[in-house]
Amino acid sequence: MPCVVPRVSLKCEHCFETFLRMQCELTRGRGRFCSKRCLYNSRIVRVSLTCMACGVSFERKASEADRHEGAYCSRSCYESHRKENAHCYPKIAGVHAHRVVAEQKLGRKLHPGEIVHHKDENKLNYSLDNLEVLKNQAEHLRLHHPDVIVRARLARKSRRKV
Repeated sequence: MPCVVPRVSLKCEHCFETFLRMQCELTRGRGRFCSKRCLYNSRIVRVSLTCMACGVSFERKASEADRHEGAYCSRSCYESHRKENAHCYPKIAGVHAHRVVAEQKLGRKLHPGEIVHHKDENKLNYSLDNLEVLKNQAEHLRLHHPDVIVRARLARKSRRKV
Protein backbone atom coordinates (compact mmCIF):
# COMPACT_ATOMS: atom_id res chain seq x y z
CA MET A 1 0.00 0.00 0.00
CA PRO A 2 1.54 3.36 -1.07
CA CYS A 3 2.34 5.89 1.62
CA VAL A 4 0.40 9.13 1.26
CA VAL A 5 2.28 12.15 2.55
CA PRO A 6 -0.03 14.75 4.03
CA ARG A 7 0.09 18.12 2.31
CA VAL A 8 -0.71 21.50 3.75
CA SER A 9 -2.48 24.27 1.83
CA LEU A 10 -0.62 27.60 1.97
CA LYS A 11 -0.80 31.06 0.40
CA CYS A 12 2.25 32.48 -1.45
CA GLU A 13 3.59 35.64 0.20
CA HIS A 14 4.40 37.18 -3.18
CA CYS A 15 1.61 36.32 -5.64
CA PHE A 16 -1.02 35.23 -3.03
CA GLU A 17 -1.82 32.04 -4.96
CA THR A 18 -2.80 28.93 -2.97
CA PHE A 19 -0.37 26.00 -3.21
CA LEU A 20 0.33 22.66 -1.50
CA ARG A 21 3.49 21.69 0.42
CA MET A 22 4.46 18.58 2.32
CA GLN A 23 4.67 19.00 6.08
CA CYS A 24 8.41 18.17 6.10
CA GLU A 25 9.13 21.04 3.64
CA LEU A 26 7.66 23.56 6.05
CA THR A 27 10.32 22.74 8.64
CA ARG A 28 13.03 23.44 6.03
CA GLY A 29 11.66 26.93 5.34
CA ARG A 30 10.03 26.22 1.98
CA GLY A 31 6.51 27.22 2.92
CA ARG A 32 6.46 30.93 2.15
CA PHE A 33 6.51 30.96 -1.67
CA CYS A 34 4.89 28.83 -4.36
CA SER A 35 7.93 28.86 -6.68
CA LYS A 36 11.54 29.96 -7.04
CA ARG A 37 10.37 32.80 -9.26
CA CYS A 38 8.16 34.21 -6.48
CA LEU A 39 11.02 33.79 -3.99
CA TYR A 40 13.37 35.70 -6.32
CA ASN A 41 10.83 38.44 -7.09
CA SER A 42 10.15 38.96 -3.38
CA ARG A 43 13.83 39.72 -2.79
CA ILE A 44 13.95 42.49 -5.41
CA VAL A 45 13.69 45.93 -3.85
CA ARG A 46 11.28 48.08 -5.83
CA VAL A 47 10.80 51.83 -5.66
CA SER A 48 7.90 54.03 -6.74
CA LEU A 49 8.72 56.69 -9.33
CA THR A 50 6.82 59.30 -11.30
CA CYS A 51 7.31 59.56 -15.06
CA MET A 52 9.00 62.84 -16.03
CA ALA A 53 7.06 62.98 -19.31
CA CYS A 54 3.48 62.00 -18.50
CA GLY A 55 3.35 62.12 -14.67
CA VAL A 56 2.13 58.52 -14.22
CA SER A 57 3.33 56.64 -11.10
CA PHE A 58 5.11 53.32 -11.71
CA GLU A 59 7.48 50.90 -9.99
CA ARG A 60 11.00 49.91 -10.95
CA LYS A 61 13.81 47.88 -9.41
CA ALA A 62 15.94 50.05 -7.12
CA SER A 63 19.06 49.01 -9.04
CA GLU A 64 17.50 50.21 -12.32
CA ALA A 65 16.27 53.47 -10.81
CA ASP A 66 19.78 54.28 -9.55
CA ARG A 67 21.34 53.82 -13.00
CA HIS A 68 19.21 56.39 -14.80
CA GLU A 69 19.11 60.16 -14.30
CA GLY A 70 15.48 60.52 -15.30
CA ALA A 71 12.52 58.29 -14.65
CA TYR A 72 10.28 57.37 -17.57
CA CYS A 73 7.49 54.78 -17.53
CA SER A 74 8.09 53.68 -21.12
CA ARG A 75 10.41 54.05 -24.07
CA SER A 76 7.86 56.22 -25.90
CA CYS A 77 7.69 58.66 -22.95
CA TYR A 78 11.48 58.82 -22.89
CA GLU A 79 11.67 59.51 -26.64
CA SER A 80 8.94 62.17 -26.58
CA HIS A 81 10.51 63.97 -23.59
CA ARG A 82 13.94 63.82 -25.24
CA LYS A 83 12.59 65.35 -28.47
CA GLU A 84 10.83 68.15 -26.58
CA ASN A 85 13.96 69.01 -24.59
CA ALA A 86 16.50 68.36 -27.33
CA HIS A 87 19.84 70.04 -26.82
CA CYS A 88 21.59 68.29 -29.64
CA TYR A 89 22.68 69.00 -33.17
CA PRO A 90 19.96 69.22 -35.84
CA LYS A 91 20.15 66.39 -38.39
CA ILE A 92 19.62 66.15 -42.12
CA ALA A 93 18.74 62.62 -43.24
CA GLY A 94 20.28 61.19 -40.05
CA VAL A 95 23.57 63.12 -40.38
CA HIS A 96 24.44 66.14 -38.24
CA ALA A 97 23.65 69.29 -40.22
CA HIS A 98 27.00 70.94 -39.52
CA ARG A 99 28.82 67.94 -41.04
CA VAL A 100 26.62 68.08 -44.17
CA VAL A 101 27.32 71.81 -44.57
CA ALA A 102 31.06 71.26 -44.04
CA GLU A 103 31.10 68.52 -46.71
CA GLN A 104 29.36 70.87 -49.14
CA LYS A 105 31.88 73.61 -48.34
CA LEU A 106 34.84 71.25 -48.91
CA GLY A 107 33.27 69.57 -51.94
CA ARG A 108 34.07 66.10 -50.54
CA LYS A 109 33.04 63.69 -47.79
CA LEU A 110 34.67 64.19 -44.39
CA HIS A 111 37.39 61.69 -43.52
CA PRO A 112 36.96 59.51 -40.43
CA GLY A 113 38.27 61.41 -37.41
CA GLU A 114 37.80 64.87 -38.90
CA ILE A 115 35.99 67.24 -36.54
CA VAL A 116 33.74 70.14 -37.54
CA HIS A 117 34.30 73.03 -35.12
CA HIS A 118 31.78 75.83 -34.53
CA LYS A 119 33.80 79.06 -34.26
CA ASP A 120 31.16 80.83 -32.14
CA GLU A 121 30.57 77.60 -30.11
CA ASN A 122 26.85 77.74 -30.94
CA LYS A 123 26.03 74.24 -32.16
CA LEU A 124 22.79 75.43 -33.76
CA ASN A 125 24.64 77.92 -36.00
CA TYR A 126 25.87 75.86 -38.94
CA SER A 127 26.47 78.62 -41.48
CA LEU A 128 29.50 78.28 -43.81
CA ASP A 129 31.55 81.07 -42.20
CA ASN A 130 31.02 79.62 -38.68
CA LEU A 131 32.35 76.12 -39.43
CA GLU A 132 35.95 74.96 -39.50
CA VAL A 133 37.14 71.43 -40.32
CA LEU A 134 39.90 70.12 -38.03
CA LYS A 135 42.11 67.09 -38.62
CA ASN A 136 41.46 65.32 -35.33
CA GLN A 137 40.05 65.54 -31.81
CA ALA A 138 43.39 66.66 -30.33
CA GLU A 139 43.38 69.75 -32.55
CA HIS A 140 39.81 70.46 -31.48
CA LEU A 141 40.78 70.09 -27.82
CA ARG A 142 43.59 72.62 -28.26
CA LEU A 143 41.06 75.20 -29.47
CA HIS A 144 38.75 74.75 -26.49
CA HIS A 145 41.29 74.09 -23.72
CA PRO A 146 44.69 75.55 -24.62
CA ASP A 147 45.72 75.92 -20.96
CA VAL A 148 45.12 72.22 -20.27
CA ILE A 149 47.33 71.20 -23.21
CA VAL A 150 50.14 73.54 -22.06
CA ARG A 151 49.95 72.16 -18.49
CA ALA A 152 50.04 68.58 -19.81
CA ARG A 153 53.14 69.33 -21.90
CA LEU A 154 54.88 70.96 -18.93
CA ALA A 155 54.04 67.97 -16.74
CA ARG A 156 55.48 65.56 -19.33
CA LYS A 157 58.67 67.64 -19.61
CA SER A 158 59.11 67.75 -15.85
CA ARG A 159 58.72 63.94 -15.65
CA ARG A 160 61.39 63.46 -18.34
CA LYS A 161 63.92 65.59 -16.42
CA VAL A 162 63.59 63.47 -13.27
